[in-house]
Amino acid sequence: DPKYYTSLLAMIGQLAAAVVAIPAGRLSDEWGRKPLAYAACTMMAVVYVGFAFEPDINTLLVLGIGYGVGNGMFLSVDYALACDVLPSIENTAQSLGVWGVSAFLGSTLGPLVAGPLLTYFGWTSNPERYSGSGYGVVMILGVLYVL
Repeated sequence: DPKYYTSLLAMIGQLAAAVVAIPAGRLSDEWGRKPLAYAACTMMAVVYVGFAFEPDINTLLVLGIGYGVGNGMFLSVDYALACDVLPSIENTAQSLGVWGVSAFLGSTLGPLVAGPLLTYFGWTSNPERYSGSGYGVVMILGVLYVL
Protein backbone atom coordinates (compact mmCIF):
# COMPACT_ATOMS: atom_id res chain seq x y z
CA ASP A 1 0.00 0.00 0.00
CA PRO A 2 1.78 3.20 -1.15
CA LYS A 3 0.06 5.43 1.40
CA TYR A 4 1.10 3.19 4.27
CA TYR A 5 4.73 3.04 3.17
CA THR A 6 4.87 6.77 2.49
CA SER A 7 3.64 7.43 6.02
CA LEU A 8 6.04 4.86 7.45
CA LEU A 9 8.95 6.37 5.54
CA ALA A 10 8.11 9.86 6.85
CA MET A 11 7.78 8.58 10.41
CA ILE A 12 11.07 6.65 10.27
CA GLY A 13 12.88 9.71 8.92
CA GLN A 14 11.47 11.98 11.62
CA LEU A 15 12.31 9.52 14.39
CA ALA A 16 15.87 9.10 13.14
CA ALA A 17 16.24 12.89 13.00
CA ALA A 18 14.95 13.22 16.55
CA VAL A 19 17.42 10.63 17.83
CA VAL A 20 20.49 12.34 16.35
CA ALA A 21 19.52 16.01 16.75
CA ILE A 22 20.86 16.58 20.28
CA PRO A 23 24.06 14.53 19.89
CA ALA A 24 24.75 16.30 16.58
CA GLY A 25 24.39 19.67 18.27
CA ARG A 26 26.87 18.64 20.94
CA LEU A 27 29.30 17.31 18.33
CA SER A 28 29.06 20.59 16.42
CA ASP A 29 30.12 22.39 19.60
CA GLU A 30 33.20 20.16 19.82
CA TRP A 31 34.16 19.74 16.15
CA GLY A 32 32.74 22.90 14.63
CA ARG A 33 29.68 23.49 12.49
CA LYS A 34 31.12 22.97 9.01
CA PRO A 35 32.25 19.33 9.28
CA LEU A 36 28.83 18.22 10.48
CA ALA A 37 26.98 20.36 7.94
CA TYR A 38 29.08 18.85 5.14
CA ALA A 39 28.56 15.33 6.51
CA ALA A 40 24.79 15.88 6.77
CA CYS A 41 24.49 17.23 3.22
CA THR A 42 26.63 14.41 1.86
CA MET A 43 24.53 11.82 3.66
CA MET A 44 21.29 13.29 2.30
CA ALA A 45 22.74 13.46 -1.22
CA VAL A 46 23.77 9.78 -1.05
CA VAL A 47 20.27 8.88 0.11
CA TYR A 48 18.73 10.81 -2.78
CA VAL A 49 20.92 8.86 -5.19
CA GLY A 50 19.71 5.66 -3.53
CA PHE A 51 16.08 6.75 -3.87
CA ALA A 52 16.64 7.44 -7.58
CA PHE A 53 17.49 3.76 -8.16
CA GLU A 54 13.98 2.72 -7.07
CA PRO A 55 15.04 0.21 -4.42
CA ASP A 56 12.82 -2.44 -2.87
CA ILE A 57 10.73 -1.32 0.11
CA ASN A 58 13.13 -2.59 2.79
CA THR A 59 16.07 -0.73 1.23
CA LEU A 60 13.86 2.33 0.87
CA LEU A 61 13.07 2.28 4.59
CA VAL A 62 16.78 1.93 5.47
CA LEU A 63 17.51 4.88 3.19
CA GLY A 64 14.78 6.75 5.06
CA ILE A 65 16.70 6.22 8.29
CA GLY A 66 19.83 7.57 6.59
CA TYR A 67 17.94 10.60 5.38
CA GLY A 68 16.56 11.20 8.86
CA VAL A 69 20.03 11.02 10.39
CA GLY A 70 21.37 13.51 7.84
CA ASN A 71 18.39 15.79 8.29
CA GLY A 72 18.60 15.68 12.09
CA MET A 73 22.32 16.50 11.96
CA PHE A 74 21.72 19.34 9.54
CA LEU A 75 18.87 20.90 11.51
CA SER A 76 20.87 20.90 14.75
CA VAL A 77 23.92 22.40 13.12
CA ASP A 78 21.75 24.83 11.17
CA TYR A 79 20.17 26.22 14.35
CA ALA A 80 23.54 26.42 16.08
CA LEU A 81 25.09 28.18 13.11
CA ALA A 82 22.22 30.65 12.96
CA CYS A 83 22.72 31.49 16.63
CA ASP A 84 26.48 31.87 16.09
CA VAL A 85 26.05 34.53 13.42
CA LEU A 86 23.27 36.66 14.89
CA PRO A 87 24.04 40.32 14.18
CA SER A 88 23.12 41.47 17.69
CA ILE A 89 21.87 39.90 20.89
CA GLU A 90 19.27 42.65 21.26
CA ASN A 91 17.47 41.59 18.07
CA THR A 92 17.71 37.83 18.54
CA ALA A 93 13.99 37.13 18.16
CA GLN A 94 13.67 39.22 15.03
CA SER A 95 16.78 37.71 13.46
CA LEU A 96 15.71 34.14 14.19
CA GLY A 97 12.22 35.00 12.90
CA VAL A 98 13.64 36.16 9.57
CA TRP A 99 15.80 33.04 9.42
CA GLY A 100 12.77 30.85 10.21
CA VAL A 101 10.68 32.46 7.49
CA SER A 102 13.44 31.88 4.96
CA ALA A 103 13.59 28.20 5.97
CA PHE A 104 9.81 27.95 5.70
CA LEU A 105 9.90 29.45 2.22
CA GLY A 106 12.33 26.76 1.10
CA SER A 107 10.08 24.03 2.50
CA THR A 108 7.13 25.58 0.73
CA LEU A 109 8.81 26.22 -2.61
CA GLY A 110 10.36 22.74 -2.81
CA PRO A 111 7.06 20.91 -3.36
CA LEU A 112 5.84 23.69 -5.63
CA VAL A 113 8.84 23.04 -7.88
CA ALA A 114 9.11 19.27 -7.46
CA GLY A 115 5.39 18.58 -7.88
CA PRO A 116 5.14 19.86 -11.46
CA LEU A 117 8.45 18.18 -12.33
CA LEU A 118 7.16 14.87 -11.01
CA THR A 119 3.90 15.34 -12.88
CA TYR A 120 5.73 16.13 -16.13
CA PHE A 121 8.47 13.51 -16.00
CA GLY A 122 6.51 10.84 -14.14
CA TRP A 123 3.13 10.98 -15.83
CA THR A 124 1.24 7.69 -16.13
CA SER A 125 -2.30 6.85 -17.14
CA ASN A 126 -3.15 6.26 -13.47
CA PRO A 127 -3.58 9.66 -11.75
CA GLU A 128 -2.59 8.18 -8.38
CA ARG A 129 0.79 6.85 -9.57
CA TYR A 130 3.92 8.31 -11.10
CA SER A 131 6.64 6.51 -12.99
CA GLY A 132 10.04 5.72 -11.56
CA SER A 133 11.68 8.01 -14.09
CA GLY A 134 9.72 10.97 -12.69
CA TYR A 135 10.91 10.20 -9.18
CA GLY A 136 14.42 9.69 -10.52
CA VAL A 137 14.45 13.18 -12.03
CA VAL A 138 13.18 14.73 -8.80
CA MET A 139 15.72 12.81 -6.69
CA ILE A 140 18.64 13.72 -8.96
CA LEU A 141 17.59 17.38 -8.73
CA GLY A 142 17.50 16.96 -4.95
CA VAL A 143 21.07 15.64 -5.02
CA LEU A 144 22.20 18.62 -7.06
CA TYR A 145 20.41 20.99 -4.70
CA VAL A 146 22.02 19.72 -1.49
CA LEU A 147 25.48 19.53 -3.03
